[in-house]
Amino acid sequence: AIRDNGLQSLLLDRTVLLVDRMKENTPPRTFAVEQVEYFVAYGLMSTMLRWHQYGFQSTPEEMGLVFDGLLTAARVSLSRLLL
Repeated sequence: AIRDNGLQSLLLDRTVLLVDRMKENTPPRTFAVEQVEYFVAYGLMSTMLRWHQYGFQSTPEEMGLVFDGLLTAARVSLSRLLL
């Protein structure tokens, strides 16, 4: 429905707003670290959209392993990005 109605950009914009809201009550970090958090959230959402668009060519388990590796390598504090 998102793709068929051209709402991908809106969903990605909302992802950034959601990260903003989730970080409101946490201690500030350096500008560079915060940008990595936005990069990861935006990247994960856009990858999920592309995964769907191309017919789920990888299994959920494979996608999870790739995302886990990415998040571990980026050393992003997920607790700041979770509700």
